[in-house]
Amino acid sequence: DTQMFRRALFQAAQNALPDGRMNGFFPSERTNCAFAGSSVNWLHLLVDYWLYDGSDDIRQLLPTAVRLLDCFEGLTDEDGLIASWPAGQFWDWAPVADAGCLMLTNAAYIWALERLGAHELFREALRPKLAGVESLRVAAHKRFWNAGRQVYVDARPDDGTSPIYSQHANFMAVLAGVCPAPVRVPLLKRIIDPAMLGPIPVGEHSLGKRRNPEPDKLVPVGTLWFGHFLVQALFENGLDDLALEQMRMMWGAHDDLPTVPETRIQADNTFLCHGWGGGPAYLLPAYVLGVQPVARGWSEVKV
Repeated sequence: DTQMFRRALFQAAQNALPDGRMNGFFPSERTNCAFAGSSVNWLHLLVDYWLYDGSDDIRQLLPTAVRLLDCFEGLTDEDGLIASWPAGQFWDWAPVADAGCLMLTNAAYIWALERLGAHELFREALRPKLAGVESLRVAAHKRFWNAGRQVYVDARPDDGTSPIYSQHANFMAVLAGVCPAPVRVPLLKRIIDPAMLGPIPVGEHSLGKRRNPEPDKLVPVGTLWFGHFLVQALFENGLDDLALEQMRMMWGAHDDLPTVPETRIQADNTFLCHGWGGGPAYLLPAYVLGVQPVARGWSEVKV
């Protein structure tokens, strides 16, 4: 049933800011919540709607996609990477880097461009906007890879603060193809090693630690929402047992609840029933049952 996310896709477009950015909450007159995360994820949702529904009404949204991609292009640096964002780049309740040129934002954007470019509908409408994906991958790898630590840094701070390293930046680099293929499996195993990880973030309370991270640890995902992408990266790289182990650890911790919560550890402004926790509803059919649409409206599947 695609009606719920069709409503989200179209309503977000109706509430887009004049410059193309997508509000994280809508309907809304607010502009301070037009996050990089909500804007990039709208592009991913556009592809998902085409794959799962395939209705021609998606063509109504192509001008919105052009305007949003124009916005992204206007924020890039000499390497084509997104260098800044007018509001927050919010992605997760975790003390990941949130300002400047971020691996997480750029990798998610590169992945969205790749997914759009896989379908003729989007190639025809957005062709000039989808060029140069491979050069962006090369630029992002060069910008953020720390050869000494063998992981990606979230950002390269220019204000004297300690750099932040997170699970988020690293598994998104894998999903986006920024990480070279021979390095992906070793990197994924490294970033789920408990010895590499700092404490699990506690809702909004963790965000104040951005300026004082544990220098030798990776920031773990703070929400089941972002845990979904970690598990997806493991599945996509043939690490099925480790993917299931991560699912059991993150979602299994809430077996006593009748619903799934927002964050892995609850705080005073988080919820015990939240759409962010629904990852297994996609992950289990796609990777355990093993059926995914790869063309319009399930007209072609991957098993």
